Amino acid sequence: MVDPARILDVRGNTLEYLGQHDQAVIQPIISLVMHALTDGDGANLMRDERWVLLLSMPRWLLAPPPPGKTPAETLRTRAHDFLAGKFEQLWYAHRWERKLPTVAAHARAEGQSEAKRLEATIEFMKLAANCPSWR
Repeated sequence: MVDPARILDVRGNTLEYLGQHDQAVIQPIISLVMHALTDGDGANLMRDERWVLLLSMPRWLLAPPPPGKTPAETLRTRAHDFLAGKFEQLWYAHRWERKLPTVAAHARAEGQSEAKRLEATIEFMKLAANCPSWR
């Protein structure tokens, strides 16, 4: 079982950019994960495995591609593997822990305090909530 406390460590080692084609490749997987999270009707949100699935997506879906592969190729393969039930293979495909930054290194790289990051996150959430294509 994956340690839920480590799930939040995943952001520091993901793809830095998703093009339109990349987004189209992963959209069905994101929809399936959200459906699984909510049981299709919003029920059972407090079950740990549902949140592990959602919060672990950067690790098993959005990790950088292997050398010689494009993001779109890699995302397509990962989506196929997810649908084929190759969950453990997806989890261990990327040497995640070896590349995670420390909290101090991350703060230096970000160049902003946790309070500033929270402000930026809130502003992004406001933009996302007003996105006309989602309505």
